[in-house]
Amino acid sequence: WREAVSYIKDNVKSNSIILFNSPHTLLPFWYYYGDADNMFGVYNATQAAELSANKNDVWLILSFDKYYDPKGTIKKYLESKYILDKEKNFFDIKILHFIKTE
Repeated sequence: WREAVSYIKDNVKSNSIILFNSPHTLLPFWYYYGDADNMFGVYNATQAAELSANKNDVWLILSFDKYYDPKGTIKKYLESKYILDKEKNFFDIKILHFIKTE
């Protein structure tokens, strides 16, 4: 998680949101990042849609996604509304950055 957090700190903008495929995956991230008001654990695509509405970019952090979102609904939703700009893997952690196109 330390390397994943370092990557996010180097790349995230202050107005970006960071979504996690489960609220449980926030805990190890918080340990290294600290608390912030732009981080949200989501259980499904509906929550992701609500939180990402009117955002120009969204970060999605997936960990243990085969358990928390086995059908990939959160990622599929973001792919339908945004373009995947960056993807970085850290062992069992995937970081995806999506940008909106006009």
